[in-house]
Amino acid sequence: AYAVGAGPLRESDDREAVRTVLAAMDEVVVRDQESRLVLEEVGVERDLVVTADPALLLPPEPFTAEMMRQEGVPANARLVGMSVREPGRAAEKLDEGDYHALLADVADFLVRRLDAHVVFMPMERHDVRHAHAVLSRMTAPDRGRILHSAYTPGQVLGLMSHLDLVVGMRLHFLMFAALSGLPVLPLPYAGKVFDFARRLGAPALVGVAREQVGLLLAEVDRLWDEFPQRRVDLGARVRALRELAAETCARCGALLDTMDQEGDGMSREDGRDRDDMGPQDGRVGRGVGDDRDGGERPGGEVGEHPGAMSGSDASGTSADAGHSGPAAGSALVGDTATPAPHGLHLLRPAPGPGPGPEPGPVPGPEDGAVRSGGAGREA
Repeated sequence: AYAVGAGPLRESDDREAVRTVLAAMDEVVVRDQESRLVLEEVGVERDLVVTADPALLLPPEPFTAEMMRQEGVPANARLVGMSVREPGRAAEKLDEGDYHALLADVADFLVRRLDAHVVFMPMERHDVRHAHAVLSRMTAPDRGRILHSAYTPGQVLGLMSHLDLVVGMRLHFLMFAALSGLPVLPLPYAGKVFDFARRLGAPALVGVAREQVGLLLAEVDRLWDEFPQRRVDLGARVRALRELAAETCARCGALLDTMDQEGDGMSREDGRDRDDMGPQDGRVGRGVGDDRDGGERPGGEVGEHPGAMSGSDASGTSADAGHSGPAAGSALVGDTATPAPHGLHLLRPAPGPGPGPEPGPVPGPEDGAVRSGGAGREA
């Protein structure tokens, strides 16, 4: 299980399915403490490794001035990014009208306080409708823009370089802002967002409700004023999270290497068994290798790997290895492909600036983000 998120898991059939499937896995890695607590509450009785979301390793793609112009976003203006989403299963008790009005109040405050324009950034198609609902409640709707074109995750990350501050609900929107070194105000409609806010050291309210508008506006104001002092701490926290995300890649690479080695050993053993069989056996060419005592051993299954991942890092893997590269046909400037024992194309990223005032490369892999989900998949 590759750094998945888990929850909500309320139905008994769902909970039983999760217990059964996770018990049979070689290793279970979750992206946050919230997911670990959910799985423990469900009754999963096995080691659960907590790392960080693989999206933290995503490299940015350019979001050009022409793209900004096509979206009607003004150039040379202070810009605030905002993410709005539907309640969904993760926040079934969230009142739409209530939080639409709350976000409209926040947007109007930022327009006045920072002389800013608000850019609504849908991460899912349903977000567009909710962004329009917030915009319609603003007293200054002319200072808001909703992105309507479809963009890749890398382009959304690239867009963050044009922003000055973000307020939002979507988890990966907040991650992209933190990666870009921006002041981040999470709106924790669900536990996973609250958990990420805590790991960032970002201000986080408990819930999203209209009666919290005064507290929320005060947090926005303080975040803007104090961010020059908070920036160094944010950069250090993001680098630590990226190292954890890279650990997931390394653990996965080590597991794949172990499977390859055991598969090679099984193939050699299977070949010896066939060599020992005489013509009278009449079984040459079967897809099942037979042990000398007459018991059958399935030829296509990977055996158990006791202790294969007992360490906290990927022992036996190179420092450059341990994560998968981008999909076929994509390319990253400055990256060179390196073959790996388990057949993945691994990339050695070019150095780039990390968040915070001190630019520099972040240790560990820089690409290969895997979309995480799990039981209770978040888009």
